[in-house]
Amino acid sequence: GITVSFFIDPDERQIEASASTVASAVELNTGRYSETKTQMEGIKSLKQVRKNVRTALSYGLTVHAGHGLNYKNVMQIAEIPRLEELNIGHSIVSNSLFMGFPQAVKLMMTLIETAAKKAKREEQK
Repeated sequence: GITVSFFIDPDERQIEASASTVASAVELNTGRYSETKTQMEGIKSLKQVRKNVRTALSYGLTVHAGHGLNYKNVMQIAEIPRLEELNIGHSIVSNSLFMGFPQAVKLMMTLIETAAKKAKREEQK
């Protein structure tokens, strides 16, 4: 009765390996995406995450994402259809020092909810 999830890179081989185990979910590491220096690198990394979300879903896995997500880069990840969960901690905690936890969480939730609504509209097309 315990849910097993692996934290993996957005890589097809790692998804296949995860799907061959008892795992029911994967968390795709968004660290590379979060650390890109140029717009072109960001676009390439985001495409890789998007592609591998679809790959994981095709194996019947629930898909989460996280690592290095912040107020500036979270929306593009949150716009990916059928992501079940985003794991964001450091950015919220850091910003809470300046605005308090309730406001830091509220701001992040607003960004995620706005992006998720866009993803739902795109998925319905």
